Amino acid sequence: MRMRRAPQVRRVLAASGLALVLGGLWYLLADRPLHPGRELFKLPAGTTMHAFAHQLKAHHIIDFTDPFMVLVRLEGDGSALKAGDYRFHNPTTPQRILDKVVAGRVVEYPFTFVPGWTFQEI
Repeated sequence: MRMRRAPQVRRVLAASGLALVLGGLWYLLADRPLHPGRELFKLPAGTTMHAFAHQLKAHHIIDFTDPFMVLVRLEGDGSALKAGDYRFHNPTTPQRILDKVVAGRVVEYPFTFVPGWTFQEI
């Protein structure tokens, strides 16, 4: 009887260890808190996800591009960037940054039409 329980215990321990490793990786990829500051981040049209990851690293928003690119591949959002001006609020996560640029939630600027003005005057 004792011999049969040992493989089961090993399987449970292996599954628990794997779950811990996968949870740690997910934390590093998606849920690790980042502090990007209040700086405006401009994302030009035609920027690839790889170039975007390098821009995030250059602005010291992420430390490494590879974990961010793994997150992009897992999410399947590799070609879905929307150009615009972005501001990432403190604290944020890599997942929130990716969600924001894929959804196109850019900084909005107020614009007022003055009554009586023509389009030439604007």
